[in-house]
Amino acid sequence: MFSALSHTEYFYIEGIVMECRGWVTFVDHFIFSITKAVPFTRFFSYDVTLDTANIHAYHAKNLSENAIDYYLKNMCDYDPIYVKNNKHNTMEMARLQDRSIPEPYQDFLYENSVVDNIELFFKKDQNSICGISLIRSSDEGVFSDQEITIIDSCYSMAKFQMQMIQQDTEILPVYNHIEHLTAREQKVMTLILQGKKNQDIADELFVSLATVKTHLQHIFQKTMVNSKQELILKTLSC
Repeated sequence: MFSALSHTEYFYIEGIVMECRGWVTFVDHFIFSITKAVPFTRFFSYDVTLDTANIHAYHAKNLSENAIDYYLKNMCDYDPIYVKNNKHNTMEMARLQDRSIPEPYQDFLYENSVVDNIELFFKKDQNSICGISLIRSSDEGVFSDQEITIIDSCYSMAKFQMQMIQQDTEILPVYNHIEHLTAREQKVMTLILQGKKNQDIADELFVSLATVKTHLQHIFQKTMVNSKQELILKTLSC
């Protein structure tokens, strides 16, 4: 939605503390993975109480505090894909371009160079919803049909991961169903999806660089890819 910041921020609103560690880790992993196939530079994730539709906390990247504050105080009612403006709490995915946009919100979007927005909703419990807003700027253009298909596929897998967060279970990567990978190879894949370089992986696993390269060769063979980029794209499409 909003003017650029150079880093990721996490804020609490009105002193309400969200159980954020698992959720923020989940969001960061999901965003990192999906931007390998669907590029965008800004996102906004949050926790909403259904009865009041109030956002308790949010986690965002490349969005200005002033613009976020203005949105929360003045624009929520105009946003057609904001959760409280939809009749059914069972809504899972919504796209701004598919909705009628009120003039005040059109002006707000224009001022902040937003041309498209996809909203993903995750039911946290009986009383709240977590959401992730994927935001495209004017220089990035609208989401294509192919990109929306990829987002939808990733979202389906992410819902399962979200359930594991709620159960206080370790978040498993989306490729975990590839049963032929060893536990160590799956760990290497997790670090690859986190953007780690080979030497970083070696340092974290306390192994040699040669060992990491051997693990990568085995992973490529088992998943039938030739590079890390192909591995990430195949992971997203699993």
